[in-house]
Amino acid sequence: MQQALFYRGNDTSMKLPTFYGLFFADGTYKRNAYAFSLWSRIAEHPTMMDVTLKSTSANDTSGLSVIAGRDNAGRKALLLSNVSSASVKAVLEGLGGYLRLYVVSDASSSLQESTQSGMSINIPAYGVVLVTQEI
Repeated sequence: MQQALFYRGNDTSMKLPTFYGLFFADGTYKRNAYAFSLWSRIAEHPTMMDVTLKSTSANDTSGLSVIAGRDNAGRKALLLSNVSSASVKAVLEGLGGYLRLYVVSDASSSLQESTQSGMSINIPAYGVVLVTQEI
């Protein structure tokens, strides 16, 4: 059997009503491309860790998925995905120092980056957050 496959990361035209690629026709990132870029960053922390999430908001954590790992220097990272229609505040225990947050959400068309020292973070509705430990 012979096959011919064609894969494309960007949309072919800005005028199309449907945009399924990771990038717009002009090469700029879409939100899902930013989410994939966060996956590549969590892969830099290959030692997997167990995580228990605790919600500090009225919303539960049932819409959250999390992957956590540690790199060779001992720095920890968590990738959290919220598939629910409500934002969730969660407490991250066991992370010391400052935290760097990378957020992909419907609130912005770009990747949002911030730092904080508190252990409570907001995971937006239909959002993805990468939390890295800054030592």
